[in-house]
Amino acid sequence: MHNPARCLIAAAVLTIQACADTSFKAKDTWTILSPTTRDMSVIGANWLPSAEQVLAAREAARQHIAQGAKALLPVGRDEWRLCDARDILQHWNSYRLQAWGYTKHHKKLIRLSFLTMDQMPDTDWRHELVVVSDGGSAFWQADYDPASGKILWWEANAVA
Repeated sequence: MHNPARCLIAAAVLTIQACADTSFKAKDTWTILSPTTRDMSVIGANWLPSAEQVLAAREAARQHIAQGAKALLPVGRDEWRLCDARDILQHWNSYRLQAWGYTKHHKKLIRLSFLTMDQMPDTDWRHELVVVSDGGSAFWQADYDPASGKILWWEANAVA
């Protein structure tokens, strides 16, 4: 009677270890920039979000973009956003994410900055703020409200 329970417990422990290893490797695709990092105070970074908040924000961004892609019509400004949304979802796994906390109207928000690093291989994106003015959906940003769990805004860069 105790052997099946031991097997179940052993399987659960192995599963937890596997999940822990996976989340560690996933850290390779995102970073949290401290407000004390060079240039961060210039852009308004003033608090440090937790890893859990950043991971929740990243998932909320993916879901928000996916829902938007279903609702947008290929007409006018929505045509550009729809193209950006589809491109972002198609290349989701190629993005690197820089995240930082800032306050707007007394509300703590997390800025997400998604980057395609194959165009900037020598950039130390884990430790330095990367600012790109164009590049289309290869570089895009979103604001996440950790209190509500919602994406408030997102925008792909313009194309030069």
